[in-house]
Amino acid sequence: GGPEVGAEFTKLPFDHLLYTGSGRIAKKVLANTAENLVPTTLELGGKSPTIIGKDADMELAAKRIMFVKTMNAGQICLSPDYIFLPRGQEEAFLNEASKAFDEFYPDDNKSEYTSMVNETHFERMQTYISDAIEKGAKVHSLGNFDSAEKNTMTTKILMDVNDGMKVMQDEIFAPLLPAYRWKDFDEILDFVTNRDKPLSFYIYANDSSLVRKACELTTSGAFVNNDCLTHMSNHELPFGGVGKAGMGAYHGKHTFDAFSHLKACMLKSAWADLLLRPFRYPKAGRSSACKKFVFRVTYCVQYPYSILPPIPL
Repeated sequence: GGPEVGAEFTKLPFDHLLYTGSGRIAKKVLANTAENLVPTTLELGGKSPTIIGKDADMELAAKRIMFVKTMNAGQICLSPDYIFLPRGQEEAFLNEASKAFDEFYPDDNKSEYTSMVNETHFERMQTYISDAIEKGAKVHSLGNFDSAEKNTMTTKILMDVNDGMKVMQDEIFAPLLPAYRWKDFDEILDFVTNRDKPLSFYIYANDSSLVRKACELTTSGAFVNNDCLTHMSNHELPFGGVGKAGMGAYHGKHTFDAFSHLKACMLKSAWADLLLRPFRYPKAGRSSACKKFVFRVTYCVQYPYSILPPIPL
């Protein structure tokens, strides 16, 4: 159904509801589920940054990034949304990305490339491109078979982008990859941490201290070194966002936990009360120390296998 059906659906008193989509719609979903206090898991996406380290294998990095950025024409929530390239290595990345694209989509395989989901989405990408060019960006198209008739847009890398461009203000969800140049690694981390928390954070680097620093100083739904997207296939890992990228997590056992309620169940007999009645309940005249002692003894008798909390007498 459309928006009307979705609105009515999210008003129902479910035990739990999971929504995947945009943050704009997520606010409406939460407003409806709040009426019935329905626990809600949100998977929303966002702008996932990708850092190329100075010591990265550029061929491998470009191929793995292009694999995800061309998959479904970039219309994947875990797709890299923008990229940081080491200053001086921009051409190397562009060349390797172009090679990877040609390898994935040669002339006899162009029909396998995915189109935009609809005309509106295609036109939105055209608006992003025009706005970026007007504000100084240079567009490098990796393919030459764009088609307005089929809503097809081949993968494009946008160099010299800035924060004022529309392509850097919204989640792209398309085959556009804005690129920044970087020189100081700490400036990159500041750039990322001063923005909404992403669904995923990708870094291609072999310097373990650099990777650890990025992992510890940033917050994201997932952190991946030297790859994109593939963490989603590991069902030992939770999949979910944080902040505006979503809330809650699922996959594998995490799905079971997300959709389950851990109910505390206690079965108890009456015999303990018969023995401890003189000590368990309040009685006038007992000192504070005596009350604590009685409580401790009572606790030991009833729960002999529990670890007693430290109770100073």
